[in-house]
Amino acid sequence: MKKFMVFLIVVLASMPAMATIWSVDFESGFTASSGTPHVFNGDLANPGDTTKELHIEADPVNSSNKALDVEYIVTTLPRTYLAYTGLPGSIQPDSDITISARYYLSEVEGNRSVMPFNLNGGTVDVDGSANQVHVAFDKKSTGWTATIFAYNGFNLGGYYTSQVVALPPLESGWHDIVLSWDYLGWSEELQKVSADVALILDDEIMYSGVMGWADFDASMLSVGCRWNGGAGVSKYWIDGNEYGDLVDDVMIIPEPATLMLLGIGAVLLRKRK
Repeated sequence: MKKFMVFLIVVLASMPAMATIWSVDFESGFTASSGTPHVFNGDLANPGDTTKELHIEADPVNSSNKALDVEYIVTTLPRTYLAYTGLPGSIQPDSDITISARYYLSEVEGNRSVMPFNLNGGTVDVDGSANQVHVAFDKKSTGWTATIFAYNGFNLGGYYTSQVVALPPLESGWHDIVLSWDYLGWSEELQKVSADVALILDDEIMYSGVMGWADFDASMLSVGCRWNGGAGVSKYWIDGNEYGDLVDDVMIIPEPATLMLLGIGAVLLRKRK
């Protein structure tokens, strides 16, 4: 499976990208291609306000480019994230979707976690929802990990599944992230709905396989999420030091089931700013 996916990515990389469903590049503040932004511990009217944990600033590699800074400062708010409501109706966990982003990591020791994107349902509350799909990146003393989560009515008696993926050492700088899924429907083996999921980091497949998934009615996408509190878990999410991670060029494209991987090569080769 892995060799086949690598082959497809290499062979199909030069093909035109499929139509973008939704995107945000932060060149126009928090404004995305569609949807209404809601920023928590940020300022919609002044997106460059560096006293806020979520703000837009110059790309450290290319000062003419802008990116979303997700920074832990001194907040007393339990959560920090940028949410977009009014998404196109085709952005659903039970669709075949690829979400890609650029993620700038600053090498800081200690536990922390940032979710570059979170597809959420029912409420503008990225961690309190019964329904969500997200990937989180954590730097721990043992190294970097990525965790893919799928909550399907968990707070309402449903279930959640997760896949923890060990990552190679990551240096400071920009990294390309692709999370792609091909919705498969009900799995008798898993006794859950399922999807064929792939996580790709810097052109390398970190995870590929079938895992329990979700089929809720998604109403919101969050970008640059950090959970800054919670009994017994706050040290898992933050290390008490000031640091920032940047998120940029978030893009969602459709993936028909038989052509799931066609867009990945194009996404990975998209024009960098």
